[in-house]
Amino acid sequence: KLKKSSSKFKCPNCRQNFRYFKDIKTNREIQSLKIYCTNHNDGCLWEDVLQKVEEHIKTCPYQLIQCEKKCEVKIQRQLMQAHLTIECPNRNFMCIHCKEIGTWVFI
Repeated sequence: KLKKSSSKFKCPNCRQNFRYFKDIKTNREIQSLKIYCTNHNDGCLWEDVLQKVEEHIKTCPYQLIQCEKKCEVKIQRQLMQAHLTIECPNRNFMCIHCKEIGTWVFI
């Protein structure tokens, strides 16, 4: 990553200062390139222009996300509901004896 030092940037390797300019035309061309989702190998069939990939990743069913119950598991978004109800050690569970509600691990 480039480090900004006032109006100049420093090379992460040699630490030399340099200036650069934004090439709007080239950036527009790059952003309009067609790409596959970064989760394509896991089954996602999304294909669109590069500039839309960040928005897609926020809802991609194949994207790995942290468990909502903080059990330290990363799981595909589409499998989260099943994880929370069946597998998650931090899921809510009612004790059959005292009827108290706690987490699966606690009970």
